[in-house]
Amino acid sequence: MFAALITFILLGFINSQAAVPNAVDRITIQLLNSRNGRPILTQDVQVVIDHDLKHIYYAHTDQNGVATVEVPTGAMQVSVFAQQGGWGLNRCDSRETPMPQYFLEQIRLNGLAAPNYCNHRTATAVPGELVVFFRSQTFWEKMKV
Repeated sequence: MFAALITFILLGFINSQAAVPNAVDRITIQLLNSRNGRPILTQDVQVVIDHDLKHIYYAHTDQNGVATVEVPTGAMQVSVFAQQGGWGLNRCDSRETPMPQYFLEQIRLNGLAAPNYCNHRTATAVPGELVVFFRSQTFWEKMKV
């Protein structure tokens, strides 16, 4: 009787744990040079979740310019910033807003390649991947800081 009760409790616990959704979702972010289409090997990638500067996640890119980021389940949007050698990289994915947001649902289901307003180069993305174009700052842009 006691063994049956313990088995019942353990099975209930195991089943309840299986029903709990994951606490994080994993996406990959590839950074490409807008001029030549090559991967950018940056020091840091900063990911802002849902316009909330309290939820900033950091990652490093690998030799292919890809960073893997874990975002909280239920998050709706993501924005990406990058640095290289202590200087910020200029975004090429927006002409109007300094912090464009991308819907995580679209990234998860289809992948998303951001527009490249700095050049004519384009890219394709696979499900779970966000591709973003950046360019290095010019000498004068660096001097403004």
